[in-house]
Amino acid sequence: MVYVALPATESFIPRCFGDPAFSPKEDDYSNRAELLEHCLSALAECGPCPVRAHCIYQVRPRPSKFDGVCGGRIWYLGEVVATLDDADDRELPRALKQRDTCGTQQGIDTHYTRGEQYCTPCRDLKDSSVQLQLTA
Repeated sequence: MVYVALPATESFIPRCFGDPAFSPKEDDYSNRAELLEHCLSALAECGPCPVRAHCIYQVRPRPSKFDGVCGGRIWYLGEVVATLDDADDRELPRALKQRDTCGTQQGIDTHYTRGEQYCTPCRDLKDSSVQLQLTA
């Protein structure tokens, strides 16, 4: 099944609309590495797209176990495997609940792979890690 993001308005049609490069056929790849290789060039097209959050909302990559490019990310079996540098986690749906691992690196990694926004403890830890890297 091919998934594509519908345009937000009739006047704007995203580059991905109807393009199979963003959601390849299962015959075109057999594992995560092949999917990444197939979709990496299409991922760059998401950079300037103003409807990345809408795309994620519509495609629902996690529950649908989506494989392909959606919302500035490459998804494999509904998990994020690559992200554009300028992707914002606020484009993603919120986590349904806080986990025991939240506030740790494992919690940050779980939010990332599940394609969801960081909870407050994870966002605080992630932001403090970035600050440490910038001052080092």
